[in-house]
Amino acid sequence: MTRRWRPLPDSPAPGVSYLAEVLREFEDRSALSPNAGSRHE
Repeated sequence: MTRRWRPLPDSPAPGVSYLAEVLREFEDRSALSPNAGSRHE
């Protein structure tokens, strides 16, 4: 992923892209380490 914490230019709302990135990373970490979700805010 070259873009990180950066909303897509064609995105309907910056918050949507931001949440999408966070959720994707959160799910990825959860899959690798379920306990990681507890530490993640």
